[in-house]
Amino acid sequence: MERASRKATAALYQHPGGIELRVTVEPVTPGERVLHSHVEQFNFASLQQDATAVRNTLRAEGWSEILER
Repeated sequence: MERASRKATAALYQHPGGIELRVTVEPVTPGERVLHSHVEQFNFASLQQDATAVRNTLRAEGWSEILER
């Protein structure tokens, strides 16, 4: 997703506690890189629900979704 000259990225990462959904923003300003983080060990469906909620929040705040190719 993007807004003006900023870009937010969501991705899944391996984490010692399971799988992490991490949402970051660029360009980075001090203390603002990670917008959201959620770690799950078993309930991976909740990561999808969380990703949808973050996407909807960003859309409501005026961000536009872009698809990477």
